[in-house]
Amino acid sequence: MWRNWLGGNRDMYLARSRDGTSFSRPEKLGTGSWPLNACPMDGGGLAISGATIFTAWRRGEDVFLDEPGRVEKRIGAGKDVALATSGDRTYVAWTNGVAIELWDGGKIEILSKIGAFPSMVSLPHGGALAAWEEDGGIQIRHLQ
Repeated sequence: MWRNWLGGNRDMYLARSRDGTSFSRPEKLGTGSWPLNACPMDGGGLAISGATIFTAWRRGEDVFLDEPGRVEKRIGAGKDVALATSGDRTYVAWTNGVAIELWDGGKIEILSKIGAFPSMVSLPHGGALAAWEEDGGIQIRHLQ
């Protein structure tokens, strides 16, 4: 998954590979486009759960969750998107203003009122780990 620049739009694209050598034709994620003559330095997140691919990313000031081939779902406003899956759970975190928000199954909660740059990873025995910068240090939360 990467942010392309075609026709003046900074849209997200996905290519698939089973062997790391040959790749599918890139497919654009989402139905909208983000006309922007700059690089937003905001790559989004990619996770696989079983046979399902999940992507989460920013377009303009909005954050979207998407399964390739489906219509994207706007889940909030912000930037610096991170994504993790665990079993049937999908977690998306992002920065909104100076807060870190978490989307978990359709519900949004505040992870931090003064955080930035969230990151997430799935844990092998379930749940995920969220980390972000806050007040000069790193905060971590186990998501279950």
